[in-house]
Amino acid sequence: MAHAVTDSAGTFVLVAPAAGAYRVGFEIFGWQRLEGPVDTLRDGDMRERVYPLSFGESAGPDFPDVAKLLQGEGAGWRSAAAAKPDAEFRYTMSKSEAGKAGAAVAQYIVDVTGRVRSDSWRPIASTHPEYLAALRAHVPAMRYQPARLDGRPVCQLVRNEVRFQWVGPVLTMTLFN
Repeated sequence: MAHAVTDSAGTFVLVAPAAGAYRVGFEIFGWQRLEGPVDTLRDGDMRERVYPLSFGESAGPDFPDVAKLLQGEGAGWRSAAAAKPDAEFRYTMSKSEAGKAGAAVAQYIVDVTGRVRSDSWRPIASTHPEYLAALRAHVPAMRYQPARLDGRPVCQLVRNEVRFQWVGPVLTMTLFN
């Protein structure tokens, strides 16, 4: 009947279109559907409810343990998988960073064609700004096999970590999705 996306604190508001019985459900790709209790509302009624979605902890009698609901791969869902990029990963470093290991973490949306939507790229963490800049510069070349839901390609939010290590005189990058 209605849908909403949470803000950064996980808060959302739904407005019932009329008096009646309603149940709030959550759809998280790769997980079974989660449903809260039924709320019966009369004209003008408001209901405030907290839906704790804490991984691995019991959420109480009205809401099942989220950890038990993980479907993982299969059951119609397959995550995006990194494919060979269009270009090699290029990295220029300052002399002060030469030989130092580090990492950069960012998230972005992989679209239905397997390409990264550049406007969706968000930095999460980095041990040094140069590592984050190198990851950001590589985004246009990144390619994926797109995520699939029931056999259809779908967009997926991906969190990507690149670890930079020096093996002898050579910089090695390892990608973790």
